[in-house]
Amino acid sequence: MSACLLYFTLQTTFVSSYGYPIEAHQDIQTEDGYLLDIFRIPYGRTKTGSRKKRRPVVFLMHGLLSNAENWIIGGPQKGLAFLLADRGYDVWMGNSRGSVRKHVSLSPRHNDFWEFSWHEIGIYDLPASINYILGYTKKTKLFYIGHSQGTTAYFVMVTEKPHFNANITLMAALAPVAYMKHVPHPVLRSLAHVMTVTRDLDAEYLVQSFINLLGHRELIPNREVLSLAGQALCKRRSVIQEMCINIIFLISGYDSDQFDKSLLPLIVQTLPAGSSIKQFFHYTQEVFSGYFRQFNYGSHENVIKYGSVVPPAYNLSLATAPIALFHSKNDWLVSILLDRGRTRAAAAAARTREDFALVQGLTVALVMGLTALAAGKLWLRH
Repeated sequence: MSACLLYFTLQTTFVSSYGYPIEAHQDIQTEDGYLLDIFRIPYGRTKTGSRKKRRPVVFLMHGLLSNAENWIIGGPQKGLAFLLADRGYDVWMGNSRGSVRKHVSLSPRHNDFWEFSWHEIGIYDLPASINYILGYTKKTKLFYIGHSQGTTAYFVMVTEKPHFNANITLMAALAPVAYMKHVPHPVLRSLAHVMTVTRDLDAEYLVQSFINLLGHRELIPNREVLSLAGQALCKRRSVIQEMCINIIFLISGYDSDQFDKSLLPLIVQTLPAGSSIKQFFHYTQEVFSGYFRQFNYGSHENVIKYGSVVPPAYNLSLATAPIALFHSKNDWLVSILLDRGRTRAAAAAARTREDFALVQGLTVALVMGLTALAAGKLWLRH
């Protein structure tokens, strides 16, 4: 079974096997021609989450190398999509370009398909998805929950297209990523060091050199082979299961107490999802520069594309919708602890109202059921 078909089967069969309704909304077209799929759990199994007319809409957006499947494989006890549905939410799970490999004219077998970063996800994918959801549900606002890259793309959207702030009741950022100067991830820091050493070379030259080495603009082009290998080698009671787990820890940070090993066979079935090399390099540029800004193509191309030698920065003061940040201390991909002064300044600039809303019974479960943060009564700025 192909990775794409397996992913679709998990989203539908897996959800319905627990007695939840599931809808697939396919081929939602972005302004630049990518076709996206969104999955919906319109209501849950509990009395609170059962079918009713007026349910608040929540949109979940995954991170890098991930897809909508992240929100469900923890099952009804841990999967955030299930938890929210049972608490009365109309749950929509988005997929970015790359995790869905469709376009009106481009083939994912060609490099042009992969010529995008999280900037394009923010200015094209999220607006197309949110407009579709609001149009379908006949609502004017929704809750947004993003994980990692899902938060980065959101910050891009509301700064480049600030009118979308009016459509967001609350943005909950799980493992938020914007400024990355102090991110502790050893690989990203090493690549940033390479950029420091080669600062006189254009960024596009470095990207192209890496692409030439791999032969493709997709970050992990043989993901179906990798998925099959993972299923065979990382299954329960496998002698090398611990090695598989440590590979995940090398990506995101180590915490064995918060990792549910029983989920590993499901995780490796659909991950990694499709992502471009440009997404990865854009993050590396953030570590190197210390700025939250658009992709650096090198001074010459920047002048042509942006009209300036350096790429324009994202103005976070334009992010006026309420935001709640959730992070863990050992997340290698988040630098919020060291950059909290800058983050707080941006958050302060974003606040426009001082009244509060009480969200009762909300459980925020971090991705794939690795851990859950339970908040029976969570006060959030509104």
